[in-house]
Amino acid sequence: MLTQRQQNVIVTARGWRRAVTDVELLGRGDLEPHGQALFDAVDALDAEERPAPTPRAAESDAPREFVDVLTHATPSEMFAAMDAAWDALGLPSKSTTALLVLLSQWALETGRGASMHCWNVGNIKGKTNGSDGYDWVFFRCDEIINGVRRWYDPPASECCFRAYPALVDGVRNYLSLLRTRFASAWPAVLSGDPRKFAQELKDDDYYTAPESSYENNLASLFREFSASIPHAPVIDLHTIAGVQAALNLLGELPALTVDGIAGPATNAAVRSFQREHGLVADGIVGPQTTTAIAEALPRPASS
Repeated sequence: MLTQRQQNVIVTARGWRRAVTDVELLGRGDLEPHGQALFDAVDALDAEERPAPTPRAAESDAPREFVDVLTHATPSEMFAAMDAAWDALGLPSKSTTALLVLLSQWALETGRGASMHCWNVGNIKGKTNGSDGYDWVFFRCDEIINGVRRWYDPPASECCFRAYPALVDGVRNYLSLLRTRFASAWPAVLSGDPRKFAQELKDDDYYTAPESSYENNLASLFREFSASIPHAPVIDLHTIAGVQAALNLLGELPALTVDGIAGPATNAAVRSFQREHGLVADGIVGPQTTTAIAEALPRPASS
């Protein structure tokens, strides 16, 4: 049982750093043997009092520090979010297996979503004071250094991660980062190869865990999700056949022949869709039309 003096520290704590300061004032003798219990209690109190992340008022606002909060999503919800983000970013060569590789990494990095902080899908490191142009958040974390697990507490730089106001922001930045900073791993995503993906990420210092462990866990999650995620068929909206299939799913009548030929019927169907969604009805499937079709398509139900 905690002493009354220790309980007073917990009750008055307002965040990790404030709690640490108060704990230090107690003196080491007051912490033993209940020091860890005290820190656990402060963590629990802090989690209950944390507000949700607040989005920026405008894109021009300077990056800000978020209060740490756990943001939850199911695997099916994350699969749907990655599917939509892929289309919104205009990325080619989408496939079910590619999305499942990404979903598997999200599950590995966040404990299947149970430890996802501020919609950070891939535990992307941030910069203190937002020097990389992104909002940031601090939370306790560990790294594997020379085979030894080490824990870090805020405000250590190892504890700084990017923070996002919504799931869509976190997913889009995750995909963009993989395509740029970790470009060597992207072909493994497209080929649906979780083991090669893990190997390439290790070469680029994405993670500090042992490569064999990360690779095996990623492959295991990939197999699990391949059999369990109730995903809808993936449609590549950057092909004519994909657009035809999508418009058919959206109720186009008479149904288009999915032949990859941009004939009069396909052109008329695209124009009809554009008019219904307030777009310029020119029959051209550009970025705005592609995004609108992607958002209109049915998404997997939550598990």
